[in-house]
Amino acid sequence: MTYIGEPEIRAKAVEFEKKLIGTKYRIEENMYRNYMAKYVVYEDQQILGKLIIDYKSSKHTFKCRQEKMDATVFAELECIWGAQSAESEEVSTAGSVLTNKKNPQNPCEILMVYYDILKRYRHKNFDFQCFAEELAAQYSDEASKSDIRNHHADFDVLEKYYNKICVKS
Repeated sequence: MTYIGEPEIRAKAVEFEKKLIGTKYRIEENMYRNYMAKYVVYEDQQILGKLIIDYKSSKHTFKCRQEKMDATVFAELECIWGAQSAESEEVSTAGSVLTNKKNPQNPCEILMVYYDILKRYRHKNFDFQCFAEELAAQYSDEASKSDIRNHHADFDVLEKYYNKICVKS
């Protein structure tokens, strides 16, 4: 029996698996339901938690979320997920996971997690949308917010803004 949305989710999972090649992560199918699938996330042989892929058939969009996974691991996976096709995906920012009411943190701590994870991708074809959105949220002037969002794929520009608010001279 095929679940509703299963072929679409499988295709998206294959795309995601290709993005994970060369990283320390891999995923393995765990279960399917209508409009949803769970994949176990591994680093080497260690289980890190589950990645849940939701499918919205009316808009043909996907969203990932986590189950029993460290927030920094999920932030990295979510950025890799978002890099697949940030314009057509429903990608919630990892920052929203890190800053929820149950886990309040200093904004620079959150940005530091992004920075440390993403800096290794600075010279690759990578979209830093989740980092850019979290960074833009820390600025009150619209010019800075706009510049950050317009340069979401340029790590050097994002780093400049990150350094202004999080690095002490």
